[in-house]
Amino acid sequence: MRRAFWSLSAMLLAGCAGRQPLFEGEVAPYKALVAFAWEHPDAAPEGDGSNGDGDDPLGGLPREEVEQEILDGIEEYRAFSAFVRSADGDDRHFSELAAKEEADLILRVKIRTLGEFGGEKARSTGLGILEAVLWISTGILSWWVPDTSYSTQSDVEVEFRGIESTQPLKDRLSSSSHTLSFWDRSKPWRQPWAYLTSFVIPPIWVPFEDERDVDRALASGALEDIKRDLAGVLRGGYLGDVGAPFAFRLESPRNGATVQGRKVKLQFKYRGGTSAGKEGFIPLGSLVITIRDREGKLIRTRAFEREELDRINRSIETDDVIEEEVEIDPGLNQIRIVGRTEILNRWVRNTVVLTSE
Repeated sequence: MRRAFWSLSAMLLAGCAGRQPLFEGEVAPYKALVAFAWEHPDAAPEGDGSNGDGDDPLGGLPREEVEQEILDGIEEYRAFSAFVRSADGDDRHFSELAAKEEADLILRVKIRTLGEFGGEKARSTGLGILEAVLWISTGILSWWVPDTSYSTQSDVEVEFRGIESTQPLKDRLSSSSHTLSFWDRSKPWRQPWAYLTSFVIPPIWVPFEDERDVDRALASGALEDIKRDLAGVLRGGYLGDVGAPFAFRLESPRNGATVQGRKVKLQFKYRGGTSAGKEGFIPLGSLVITIRDREGKLIRTRAFEREELDRINRSIETDDVIEEEVEIDPGLNQIRIVGRTEILNRWVRNTVVLTSE
């Protein structure tokens, strides 16, 4: 009875425990379903700079380009072991799609505005001096010196949740100021008089700029900010607050590593609810490991028998490393570890990726 009380307490306290940020170079051990939503679904679908009232909340960037850049950022910053994009923006279907794709959690990015000019503009003194030197000595090379800073405002919201959770965690992403060059602010084929003026005075003092070019340059810079900010949120341990903690943490080889051979010994620890001490550890009632290739095709499945689970639970109770040998195929392998606790029947899912040479 006492043991059950401590185990139940550990389960309830697990969501309140401190966030576990990723180690340097570590990849979040999840496969994510990524979906996008738009505040203005008809805004500049092809980046034509209009949404009916002459303003483009994306600075002229096509929606498809914005979405692809964010997906590229998730891959570039190694935010997840794997992810799949949802073409359906209806959140009523997310859980069904996530289960179909065997995703561990759902990430939804809602974009309202991107890189809007914040109203503050300032000339750069240091770079202005460099620009003046290049203007005197070479003329045209001064066109590409970033010399004027613009504040930006972006309204991008992200929410993420476990596939069984109905209460997503939300956060807002932000963009910073960006310094533009004369070339960023206007193009000679649209404003030739501005470039003619630049032969008389340094570009930093030319009073002409193309609003479309400025908007697009600021939106592109803000998009890079959003990508970095999103990676920081995803890798900062916030995912533990949505019922998807780093329960199965792969110790060796590291998630995302390249290994030699077909047989690999996984060394991982289970972090689910051990904060209450030895008496309060939460045993697993089931454990399954599935291995899929890059395209998601099932390679093999291993379900653990009761005797094997007893051995693993003893390791969990003493906080020891769990060792299991798995066989993988050449190329990229998605290894999904799915466990279910004996108390409250809580599902715990994590996905790691290993590449075999």
